[in-house]
Amino acid sequence: MWIKVGDGTYFKGSVRATDDFNSEKTELAVDQGKDVATKYWVKIKSIKICGTKYLGWAPPRPYWTYCTNEINVY
Repeated sequence: MWIKVGDGTYFKGSVRATDDFNSEKTELAVDQGKDVATKYWVKIKSIKICGTKYLGWAPPRPYWTYCTNEINVY
């Protein structure tokens, strides 16, 4: 699995994968402007793609994570 976060609104991106046994795998996360990849040694049943963005500019900067609905991949 591979994920890249461009130079846009989100400062962090992640993918949450679930295998055939409904076990959540380690979240794959990356910061803005970077990419990362991993190989899961089990069959992945579904994923959720998430992005985290800041909601304001004054410290402490509040943030929110938005995720897609679960996406079946087979």
